[in-house]
Amino acid sequence: MKKGLIISLALTLMILFVGCGLSSQLAGTKWTRTVTKDLVDNFTYTVTYTYEFNDDDTFKKTTTYDYPAELYDDDTYEYTGSWYCNDNRLYLEFENEPEGEFYDVVILEDELILKNGSDFEKYKKVD
Repeated sequence: MKKGLIISLALTLMILFVGCGLSSQLAGTKWTRTVTKDLVDNFTYTVTYTYEFNDDDTFKKTTTYDYPAELYDDDTYEYTGSWYCNDNRLYLEFENEPEGEFYDVVILEDELILKNGSDFEKYKKVD
């Protein structure tokens, strides 16, 4: 009886924690961050970065530059590829690119923190 109870408890705990990994927290989500940068002569521009992590292990990264109209036209760049996680590390492999990116990841409620070396970026979850 004790053995059966222990096995049942162990199986229940495994089932509860299987979905708590980083992959399951990222799959099907969208995250964004906007930063303002200085240009010349007191002009500023904004850059918006967006990551979309699909359930099929593909992703899309969009970078949008919003410049002052009198200086430049706005630009948007899209990158696609595949993603996977190992422990708390996120790996991004871009299509048609020999190199990828990797980040240590922390997710706190609606905030995604991507850390690479001493640099980190904070993203907000898009509903």
